[in-house]
Amino acid sequence: MISALILAANVNTISAQYLSELWKSSPMAASQAGYHKDHVDEHLDDLSAEARARRLGVLKDLSGQLPTAQTGDAEADADVALLQDAIRLESLDLEEAHDFQKRCDKPLDDLGSAFFNMAVRDYAPLDERASAAFSRLKEVPRYLQQAKASLHFDVDVFAAAAKDDGEGLIDYLQHDLQLAFAKSKHATALGSASAEAVKAVREYLGFIENDLPKMPHADFRYGDALYRKRFRPYLQTDQDPSQVLAAAEKRLKELHVEMSGLAEKLIGKADIRAALNKIAEEHPKAEALFDVVKAQLKEARDFIEAKKLMTLRNQDNLQVIETPPFLRAMLGVAAFDGAPPYQPELGAFYYVTPIPKDWPAAKVESKLREYNRYGLELLTIHEAMPGHYVQFERANQVQPEVRRVLRWVLSATSYVEGWAVYTQDLMVDAGYLGADNAKLKLQARKLELRAVANTILDIKLQTQKMSDEEALRLMMDETFQERPEAEAKLRRAKLSVTQLCSYFVGGETWRAIRRQAEKRRGFTLKSFHDRVLSEGAMTLRSLSRVVGN
Repeated sequence: MISALILAANVNTISAQYLSELWKSSPMAASQAGYHKDHVDEHLDDLSAEARARRLGVLKDLSGQLPTAQTGDAEADADVALLQDAIRLESLDLEEAHDFQKRCDKPLDDLGSAFFNMAVRDYAPLDERASAAFSRLKEVPRYLQQAKASLHFDVDVFAAAAKDDGEGLIDYLQHDLQLAFAKSKHATALGSASAEAVKAVREYLGFIENDLPKMPHADFRYGDALYRKRFRPYLQTDQDPSQVLAAAEKRLKELHVEMSGLAEKLIGKADIRAALNKIAEEHPKAEALFDVVKAQLKEARDFIEAKKLMTLRNQDNLQVIETPPFLRAMLGVAAFDGAPPYQPELGAFYYVTPIPKDWPAAKVESKLREYNRYGLELLTIHEAMPGHYVQFERANQVQPEVRRVLRWVLSATSYVEGWAVYTQDLMVDAGYLGADNAKLKLQARKLELRAVANTILDIKLQTQKMSDEEALRLMMDETFQERPEAEAKLRRAKLSVTQLCSYFVGGETWRAIRRQAEKRRGFTLKSFHDRVLSEGAMTLRSLSRVVGN
């Protein structure tokens, strides 16, 4: 017992060291987690080769300190598993994948998030935040110069995303950021610094437009060997890509059979597309999206409490806002941004991407049909209630603090996305929407089809040279997606790697953990959900051990 306690305490020490070193190497990550000491808010990350070499040395040192066997403390072992996977993934990029040589879009995304959080989260008095933002803005030219120096290859899809996100970032720096700090005594100085930062962003975009194409052209694909190295530590699974792909393709066929039966009940014939088209007619107007989502949030919360599905906190600190412009290339519909673990009282954001005003009417209609009433209900379940918002609100109560922060920063992706997928089934099975539950269920199966397609798409795009035409055919013909949604997902698939598999892998594993828990005496949904949510985003392998499966 004593040795287990000593080993567990040692893991906490290593976790604290990991976080401390992370804040040194990435002040932007520190700010996002709610850590505002050591002047981190005044600085941007160092993107130089020297900084990468230092970081790799730190990771190797930390890896050498981690226990090589289980400590005897399930909570400590869960933290070790997170640390091991995180170190493997970051080391893989620094030593082999070298995303920094190709991802010209990522520095712009990270810049936007850095300034967005300073503007919208009241973590300090306005003038203090404005002063820090001024200092950060002054570092933008250096930051982007280092980003340029790191780039060695031209990748079309990354360059296109950088151009879109760059224009969104410029718009944000020129308008939203200025508005956020307009009442600060530093407003004038901040305006001047913003102008210089915008100039640097424009120069970076000019480099992408004119100079980057002169560099060797590269593919966005990881390739089979590198993808396999990333797959297991990212998804925290014992399966390899071929096993997951086979399971996804099997589930695709099963869902077609189930959906045919649902369609027959709804419209009198086993025509899935016709049934989905009928449901798609029930959609809000483009200008009403935000009002609809807000109403759905309240309806879902009331239902969860009435059915006693889980314990919800009394506070409601979730804001529904427009997706920031610099993130819209990646987030075509919606996303969740949780409250930082050091300052959970600051609240969370449910991003909803508005439909562009310059879209033609047919494209707008197609998008709204994809996100019809039932699609939006499921999106709100997934991203917020009882999906990610509830999940992270509970995670922000984990103690001790070092464990809470570690599990937030290194959130196990399959735990996070798997829970959100699992809650979609949970609400449907509990009878959500009453008389319209059958329509919701069919739409939920369509979303499960999407999770399956995400997996097939990711694995085949990254390792089997799947063409754009094959990808679009999979999404539109096999999973019944509207063309704008399919095109947006294809772009996202090229801008990410392995993340799209987390919905299917995570959802399947969450269901398996629930099935095992149901075998125990005294099982209730409420007690099960409260227990698993109390742990924070550990790997699902660790969760299964911690809850006794």
